[in-house]
Amino acid sequence: MFLNFWGLNLSKKTLVNLSIIVLLFLLLSSNAIADINQEVQEIQSTLQSEFYDILAAPNSQDKMIVVIGSQINGVEAVAIEIIKSKIQKPQLIPLITRKESEGTLNEVLTTSKTVFLVGGPSQNLVTRKFVNEGLVKISEAEKGKSLILSRGKNRNNAKIIVLSDSRGFNNVARDSARLSPLAKFMPLPLVPVAASIIGILLSYILRFWPYLLKFLKTYAGKYISSKGKKTAKVKEHYIGFKVAHHHVKLRECISILIASSAYAVAIALSYTGLQSEIVKTLKITLIAAFVIFGIKEIIRILMSFIAKIHAEFVFWLPGAIVACISGWLGNTMNTVSFILEFPDKHFSHEKMTKIKYAVTIMAFLAGAVFFVINLVHPAKLYQMIMATATTSSMAEMIPVKPLAGKDFKEWKKWLWITTTLVMAVLYVLMNFVI
Repeated sequence: MFLNFWGLNLSKKTLVNLSIIVLLFLLLSSNAIADINQEVQEIQSTLQSEFYDILAAPNSQDKMIVVIGSQINGVEAVAIEIIKSKIQKPQLIPLITRKESEGTLNEVLTTSKTVFLVGGPSQNLVTRKFVNEGLVKISEAEKGKSLILSRGKNRNNAKIIVLSDSRGFNNVARDSARLSPLAKFMPLPLVPVAASIIGILLSYILRFWPYLLKFLKTYAGKYISSKGKKTAKVKEHYIGFKVAHHHVKLRECISILIASSAYAVAIALSYTGLQSEIVKTLKITLIAAFVIFGIKEIIRILMSFIAKIHAEFVFWLPGAIVACISGWLGNTMNTVSFILEFPDKHFSHEKMTKIKYAVTIMAFLAGAVFFVINLVHPAKLYQMIMATATTSSMAEMIPVKPLAGKDFKEWKKWLWITTTLVMAVLYVLMNFVI
């Protein structure tokens, strides 16, 4: 399949393959959502029975508080909308429901009203406080479900009920938006968008990085020319060995490890932000980054070996800095490396571009697969593998050197546009909506 992909007749076939990937992702996701739908109906019946007296009373707002987490996902949002539709007095919904906040937290800790929390600890700060204090616990019967209904008591012995999908209890909380300096100037949902745009703009600004580096007289300035094109050359001397025509280099292996670590920091920042929890998150993102970068480079090296292309993975310090900055702001959107090509008699820029494209698509597909796995069987590692694979692939589509998107756009513009649009939609759905 790879050899056919590298052939000169790449056109509609690639788009068909990409469409199959998208359809497979949607099919897997729809099957997972279908399984959850039954649980939604069961919870709907349970809550109708639980809250019937409260919601039917003329003064429901004096008997119940509903706190909706700022990080709830699409599954929970759909569930809560279904439940709201069954409330006999819709005009009372604005009086009962609240958004998570410090004021709301202080109120529900000591209220005598029944408290209904939407979103688990990773999605609702109020829920997190109750869970951390041991006031809310998940029963053994609920642990295997996609949608969890847990119970507890507040400090005033009032009833607490928590509705969350299992990711709310088993995934890493996305606190970076709340902790971002951008949160002072815009609503929380817009912070990741703004951080991504800033990351992309900084990528373009890095085209002028050599001028600054030349001014500072630093070595790294040799890697990119004034027009944003790579001018560094693969050094002939290296520590390592050859397998047939392939060069196994110690410096390349070290670059992969350093780049993986840098990207792990960026992903951890984009979820946890600058707080003590980042240490725990970083342990997981390091594993995820090593897995994704390791597999990507093994595939790239094998494909290059077959094509007899001599290329080298290079850690890109400016990109790593931008990735960490945008991650700290709310969402990372940059790359930390590039592929340095050796233009010998076997080299073909078109073949190299096809290899980069294939690796990018396969990495994004891997992220989509882990999204579905995490949807059905949530785990922090699955979540971080998904985030690392989809984010790094999405960043590669940015059309600015040394990111691969520049080569994709020059190679087949229609394919770059189509792929970027499809990936962007799926990226937003997987990371921020579903």
